Amino acid sequence: MQTLLPYKCRHCQHAAFARDGLCANCMAELPYRVQSCSGCGCGCGCGCGCGCALNDALYCSVCATTHERRFVQFYSPFAYHGAIIHLLRQWKYQGNEGAGAVLCRLFEQTLGDTIDWPVAGIIPVPANPIRLRQRGFCTAHTLASIVASRMVVPLYSDLAYCIESPKTQVNKSRQDRWTDRKRVFVCSELPAQLRGQSLLLIDDVMTSGATLAALKAACLSAGAASVSAITLCVAP
Repeated sequence: MQTLLPYKCRHCQHAAFARDGLCANCMAELPYRVQSCSGCGCGCGCGCGCGCALNDALYCSVCATTHERRFVQFYSPFAYHGAIIHLLRQWKYQGNEGAGAVLCRLFEQTLGDTIDWPVAGIIPVPANPIRLRQRGFCTAHTLASIVASRMVVPLYSDLAYCIESPKTQVNKSRQDRWTDRKRVFVCSELPAQLRGQSLLLIDDVMTSGATLAALKAACLSAGAASVSAITLCVAP
């Protein structure tokens, strides 16, 4: 059997023809996202889990009334669920390069028309410096490299940085994540070719939107005209 089916699915671990990393069943059950807020990407509407509906402009109740976490454009292909959770945790916290390769392939395959967004530069959400030293890599930077290559847009990985080393956001409530948001990032003064232009932020997962909103504010303060964002997945 192992001769006929030498590959194991990286999610369910069953022997299968899984040359791309996942078996047919797990591929069919991938949590692709459907309609969501075009400003912040929230699937339920406002990001708090209340289930509010989107308005005619496809904005949630928060983005319809405030620009604080609204992006010009937002895209995220997956929900943080099932195989996506499993693979992302293996990649991010265990350094499993195989799991990361599967996610990167899936991510690239879903980019579609987002490569036509008119942006002048791409900035990955900078990792906490302590955790970056521990892990030795940054998932957001890897994903941003894929987007930059597809869009043929420069990647700027040294413009934004963490000014503090807060405790991990894992297991924090949405409100706690949002409360901590403004003390995390600083963006250097933008070079001439980026001032007054649109920037694109890349991260692996969006939960409350606090991290992206903080980096967006830093970029605008540094001279960007507008900011869009792409993440691999959005937590419910």
